[in-house]
Amino acid sequence: MYVPAHFQFGDGMSPAAFVEQHSFGMLVAPAAKTGDAPTIDHLPFLCECNSTGELTLKAHVARANPVWRDLEAAAQVTAVFHGPHTYISPRFYRTTPNVPTWNYAALHLTGSVTLMTTEQTLAFVRELTKHFEGDAHVADVGTEQNEYESRLARAIVGFTIHVTGIEGKLKLNQNRTPEDRIGVIDALEADGSENARAIAKMMRKGV
Repeated sequence: MYVPAHFQFGDGMSPAAFVEQHSFGMLVAPAAKTGDAPTIDHLPFLCECNSTGELTLKAHVARANPVWRDLEAAAQVTAVFHGPHTYISPRFYRTTPNVPTWNYAALHLTGSVTLMTTEQTLAFVRELTKHFEGDAHVADVGTEQNEYESRLARAIVGFTIHVTGIEGKLKLNQNRTPEDRIGVIDALEADGSENARAIAKMMRKGV
């Protein structure tokens, strides 16, 4: 990904925080057979950052999905996360001349893969459920539910990506004058669409 210096992630947005907000990512794994196209899957991820700043991603796929064998053989894979994005009209700027562009946020995390055992996969899926259920999550739902989850865990494969490469891009008109940025923000806030408002919010925060 081409990332000019002024579009890099700054102190206002960490990769872990970005994944937390946009956790449904795209997994790109090299094909096991040379010459074949890479395998691409769309998955929910959990991101963890330890005390030394090292990132790990966790996800799972169906055992029937052959991608897990590609993961097992791959030296590295990449997870791609997309944030909000929106069209920027030349009319939004307060100076002229201008051309149309697109504002967006994206993150690529690359690393090596470790497959989980069935027991680890079950623990991860329960962790994933708790993460998205929040306060509605029931920690102990009884023997029948636990046995059901244990059976299903044998039909999926969990994996961990140990992140070694980070490419983040926040294209938010950082290369424009404050006057032009305010013009874009005002236009996006007046637009009303979810993506436009989200980009405007990020621009106001200066991330």
